[in-house]
Amino acid sequence: MGLVRRLRNRGDGLTEVRLQGVANILDGAIRLSDTETSALTAVERRAVREAVLNLALRFLRLLNPTELYVNVFNGGSINDVLPAHFEEQLEAAREAAKLTALRLEERLITDDDVVTALCLNALICDQFERDIRDIPYLVTFSDRIGVFIDEYQDFSEQQVLLMGLRAKRKYRQITVAGDGGQRLHASGVTQIANSFPYITEPVRQISLDRNFRQSKWLAQLSNSLRSFTEGGGPCAEEPCGAPLHTYDDEPEYAEFVASKISGLPDTASVVVISPSWETAQAWFDRIGPSLESAFRNPIVSDRARLTERLKTHFTTALDAKGLEFDVAVVPDISEFSDADPIALNGLYVAVSRPRHAILLGCRHSTVGHKVVKQLCHRGDLVQISLFPPQ
Repeated sequence: MGLVRRLRNRGDGLTEVRLQGVANILDGAIRLSDTETSALTAVERRAVREAVLNLALRFLRLLNPTELYVNVFNGGSINDVLPAHFEEQLEAAREAAKLTALRLEERLITDDDVVTALCLNALICDQFERDIRDIPYLVTFSDRIGVFIDEYQDFSEQQVLLMGLRAKRKYRQITVAGDGGQRLHASGVTQIANSFPYITEPVRQISLDRNFRQSKWLAQLSNSLRSFTEGGGPCAEEPCGAPLHTYDDEPEYAEFVASKISGLPDTASVVVISPSWETAQAWFDRIGPSLESAFRNPIVSDRARLTERLKTHFTTALDAKGLEFDVAVVPDISEFSDADPIALNGLYVAVSRPRHAILLGCRHSTVGHKVVKQLCHRGDLVQISLFPPQ
């Protein structure tokens, strides 16, 4: 609050916080040159980032965005712009705006309400221009000709909308990359075109279907799993015949997995992927002791630790997404629910992580799992019974 006090005591008798003064001080007093930032250590960079975020949050509270949103909704601006952007859904859009305004007035706002208000406000301001040349940072931010959005499926439609609006209106040059088959959040975008209601031209789509990460047979296995995801279609490739180790005795199976991992080169990166932290911890408890005695350094890892070398990582599909390993283990395919599209996407993510090898398992009692049943029927999976039921 020291910066706010400085602004309030400028000697001009005014007590209100001047936004222009805030922007100018931020631009002049808090700017770091490339030379200064390059000299910062990793710890110092994190400290600077946290300080800036905290400062931004304090200013947001001072601005009282809730009151601003109430004024926008009740002042008629929202109703004026809705017909231009939601012609076919006008009544539904007006009803949503009305309900949002009511909750804002009663201070019963939710995160979804705030995001909705931000999106509508962004659409209203899309054609608004003013001279901000005296604030270089704002000029740089608002003058972006193009926007690139990576991994679109990790964002909600509202988030993609707001990011797309940063592209200069004259060009609307927006490039979006991602894979609907890797959507691991329920609120993630499914149809990317729905995130750009202000763009009337057809969205041009380019499909990249070559797998540069995996060997031929692993790539075919990944494609067969992809057919069960939201972003996939029928698999037209020849069956890959990947072994699926079925079991009933979990302790014996855990020893089998540990022996396979222990036989790998010491420098091989290994990950054991499960659908949730509970199942990841459970497999760590079963397999970890044997790996520890073999000096394979088992560890339950979140995303921040998954790049550590010389360890056997136990993690979730969500945390492993976007990373690659020499070897991956999916101890039980059936733990990824065949009734949940997000879980099936997670299974595809898990199988597409390894570069060189994968070990797949499934309990004898759950081989009726939709994915297991269909892939075994097609020949993409071949059951190998390690410990036949008695």
